[in-house]
Amino acid sequence: KHRTVSVRMTPLDDEADWKSFSGQVLIKLDVEGSELAFLRGAERLIRHHRPLVILEINPTTASAAGYTISDLLDRLDGLGYRRFAEIDQYPTTISRSAVRLEPQRNLVALPSPQ
Repeated sequence: KHRTVSVRMTPLDDEADWKSFSGQVLIKLDVEGSELAFLRGAERLIRHHRPLVILEINPTTASAAGYTISDLLDRLDGLGYRRFAEIDQYPTTISRSAVRLEPQRNLVALPSPQ
């Protein structure tokens, strides 16, 4: 059973000086159902730096937040992430269609080559 808590969110794109980041960028997300909101709020950073993204796949918290794991993968696809890897199989990748939507676990999203 879950309870809903309202929190103020500010897009990372507006809060961090991400244009000055040097080198490679890695994003690790474990934000209990706010993964989709985070991706929306960090879109400019993600498009600019094309970081490796490690995110938690959790169907329960996604549902509580009003989206599905498919919605999350669609958003990543729209940002140019079409290859994924299970943590224990990295660097071997799979296509978006091969990603299991359950169980809860961490997944690596890799940006497509430009």
